[in-house]
Amino acid sequence: MHFRVECFFDMPPPLGICGVPRNKLIDVGEFGVTLEKCNRSGGWALKVFRVRKDGHYHHGSKLTVLFAIEPGDPRLPAGTRGSVQRPRRWLRVIRAKGTTTNVFADFCDHICSDIESNPIPGTDDDRLLMWDNLVAHHAHYVHQTVMGHPGPPRFSIVARPQYHPKIAPIEYKICDLLVKVRLEKEKEWDMARLEQALRAEVHNIGPPFDFDSTFYHCGYRWVLDANGNVVYQN
Repeated sequence: MHFRVECFFDMPPPLGICGVPRNKLIDVGEFGVTLEKCNRSGGWALKVFRVRKDGHYHHGSKLTVLFAIEPGDPRLPAGTRGSVQRPRRWLRVIRAKGTTTNVFADFCDHICSDIESNPIPGTDDDRLLMWDNLVAHHAHYVHQTVMGHPGPPRFSIVARPQYHPKIAPIEYKICDLLVKVRLEKEKEWDMARLEQALRAEVHNIGPPFDFDSTFYHCGYRWVLDANGNVVYQN
């Protein structure tokens, strides 16, 4: 395993996530999507003729999607908001290319404000936001936005090691979201319809492939036992 990954899992915040219960984590990411990218691929095997396939090829039209997920808290009753069966997710769609510092800070503010306005006792007392090493993520303004929230929930930040998407749960759920959008895609779609599909399908990913198992798969094994003690889950 890469040294940076070892440090990430073996060191406590702010260097890593060692000792942080999984239900306290929020993974944040972003991706760009175009109509062309959502064209279905595969199924074109004939090689003796040239084939023209209808699709979108408007390279100038792109959506930037900011997406965040939590694993859910197993201590909450099944089906309640914030539980493993019904984890929260946050989405913002920007009709522009790339993520700026202001856009990312505004999205983080949206997440923190939503938790402050609708806190889940025991789960939202303190939350740790994770993201990769995009330049906009590490701006002072972003850190001030997150760390400066009045609370009472406390928010902190840890950066995931760069170039290691396998330990980023959000990357797996981005793939799930894009697969669902591709299955719905029609050739007459425009950018407004693509944005509508993204907002609709984000609520359809999860069970039976829940977020909590994805966090576990990525190596986040610290949990709270029945007595509220932090233990490592093998």
